[in-house]
Amino acid sequence: MTAKTRVFICYAREDEPSARRLFSDLKKAGLDPWLDKKSLLPGQEWRPAIRQAIRGSRYFLALLSSKSVKKRGFIQKEIKEALKTLDEFTESDIFLIPIRLDNCKPEYQRLSELHWVDMFPDWKAGLEDILNTINASNNQEADKNRNAPAYQAWAILEKEEGNINEARELFQKAAEADPEHAPVWLAWAIMEKEEGNISKARELFQKAAEADSLCAPAWHAWAILEKELGNISKARELFQKAAEEDRRF
Repeated sequence: MTAKTRVFICYAREDEPSARRLFSDLKKAGLDPWLDKKSLLPGQEWRPAIRQAIRGSRYFLALLSSKSVKKRGFIQKEIKEALKTLDEFTESDIFLIPIRLDNCKPEYQRLSELHWVDMFPDWKAGLEDILNTINASNNQEADKNRNAPAYQAWAILEKEEGNINEARELFQKAAEADPEHAPVWLAWAIMEKEEGNISKARELFQKAAEADSLCAPAWHAWAILEKELGNISKARELFQKAAEEDRRF
């Protein structure tokens, strides 16, 4: 497993001890767990930071217990955000993993449809199930992701030959092979911009930025698009984001 694999931990306040224990176990296993009590920085606006963390995570672990399943509050918003993110994955991909801390029943129908992991009566066995699931999913994804650069190169060739529809199909295959590979979305966005499909280009520039928020060229290209369309305020915001990411390196 790679330390770059981000895992978001969603929990109710009543289950904080279990969430902290899981955070520690995942970190020891070489993963990059995200827990609000450990990962939020002083002064951060926590609501947008949590939304961004969910969308930036490869896996979302929903800790469920008899205390939390019927509880109202931000945990429900986090789960709703995760379910929306889940819709962006293919049916064969694993993103949201329900984790039961006791013999509870998930309230959300979609959570009930997903195979869950039980951390009781044996926490160690449950942890092993989580790690095995993530490891298997990462290996499957790595095999699939190897195709993305080839599809992208092929798409660019077809674009240069004027075969735009073929290029679109190949960019789509590249994006499906590796949704987190920002250069695929960026190259596709540039093509759509050149073809005059502004709404599609904007959508793809945004996907490039979401796939890798550190990809300064994606923010920069999107900013230029908005500038050319006269959306100066939006362009300024995006140029600032590009400059911030450039300064990181």
